[in-house]
Amino acid sequence: MPSDAPPAVDRWSRLAAVAMLAAFVLTARAWLIRAGGSFVPTWDQWDAEAALLYPRWLDGTLTFSDLFSGHNEHRIALTRIADLALFAVGGGWNPWAQLLLNAALHAAAAAGLAACFWRGLEGRARAGFIAALAVLFSCPAGWQNALWGFQSQVYFGNLLAVAALGALTLAAPLGRGWWLGWTAALLALFANAGGGLVAGAALAGGLVTLRSSPSRRATWVALAALAALVAIGFALKVEVPQHAGLRARSVGEWLAVFSRCLAWPHVNTGWLAVVGQAPLVVLLLWQWRRGAALDGSTRLALALAVLGVLHAAAIAHSRGAGLPDHRPLSRYQDPLLLGAAAQAFAACALARLGSQPFRWLVFGWFAVVAAGLIALTETNLTLNLPYKRAQDAASHRLILEYRATGRPDVFSRDADFRGPHPEPATVMRVLDDPQLRRTLPPALLLPADDPRQAAPAVVRHAPVLAAVAALALAAVLIGATRVRRAPTSPG
Repeated sequence: MPSDAPPAVDRWSRLAAVAMLAAFVLTARAWLIRAGGSFVPTWDQWDAEAALLYPRWLDGTLTFSDLFSGHNEHRIALTRIADLALFAVGGGWNPWAQLLLNAALHAAAAAGLAACFWRGLEGRARAGFIAALAVLFSCPAGWQNALWGFQSQVYFGNLLAVAALGALTLAAPLGRGWWLGWTAALLALFANAGGGLVAGAALAGGLVTLRSSPSRRATWVALAALAALVAIGFALKVEVPQHAGLRARSVGEWLAVFSRCLAWPHVNTGWLAVVGQAPLVVLLLWQWRRGAALDGSTRLALALAVLGVLHAAAIAHSRGAGLPDHRPLSRYQDPLLLGAAAQAFAACALARLGSQPFRWLVFGWFAVVAAGLIALTETNLTLNLPYKRAQDAASHRLILEYRATGRPDVFSRDADFRGPHPEPATVMRVLDDPQLRRTLPPALLLPADDPRQAAPAVVRHAPVLAAVAALALAAVLIGATRVRRAPTSPG
């Protein structure tokens, strides 16, 4: 049996577990970068960064309007600011640094979830939940975002969602912590389009728990402040007429994508959405039958689950007609992790209740999720990552050949691989412009076998670092199962 421990011991246990979880997720992502990362910029990086952001920064013409302007359906001010900071501090464009920033943001989101849910579980249930977070966040499901420096927008969105919903559900309405959460939700509007869903998830969660609120007046004011954020999000919405053809054309098409998103990681089997969302539904029904008010952790899980549903609905609406076999692409899957984390918490909470049917439900749910993660990981490691590496190598060869010959037709010779950008003219414009060329990663113009192309040390040694972090996390979790919060004194 776990032994009681004073609050100080519990705090140190939480700090150690959160830190080791962050270290493991970070090094696991560094391992993924080692397997498929590259110094070769790709797609939007050539026009949105090399041709727009960095030159205007260098010649002093960059404006706030440039930072907050739309990019496709998104406003990615946080990504632009982060990229400029890396550019200024590093003395140039460094895709490796961008990839490691993505990994750090991803690790911070996992750590934030562990910290927020820490008091909602104890003993083995708590250790099991943190282990589940480690597995979910180290899975290469979102490999496109992880290996594309430009996609920090997704990780800013996830991290701010965790910060916002954690504070908005766990802190008293209109208190200092609550307003910090509101501010995080405001910043999420400038991460990407999905950031606009954060306030909506918090608003929905607040409405569900309104009757049990101890301060109805403060709660109504808080809900009004969240509704204002939702309105601001709609006002900031970016319309992209050329993407209208990607939207779902029928209810059936929308449902096909929606269900596959909610069934994550089983993105090929929509009916498994019922299984994927089962733990929290069962937990909420159990608490409703008991007439118990939702505690803070359950409210947070509900808000995260609502956010996952909103993300699934948005993906189905905006890309329903453009997804092969109605499967969400890798770059749409990272936001779905937050909903999966909410379900993992609910599963671990059910396991604590001691009921045999609940335990079988939890075992079955984790088994189904594990099977999906294994299948998804196998596909990514054996199919998608090898293609990504070949694509990057081909792009590098094309760039070197164009720099040597100046012939535009080099970008149309290889029928198997597209160049680094869908429009070769964009790449050629950057390579031909002396000022723009100075912003390029130095390794891009070096031969493939040049030793100066080596990845950063944390990437090169990622397997060893990940193994050490995993052992440290396991040791901390074993220790955490022996720590229980000391009982609070009455009054």
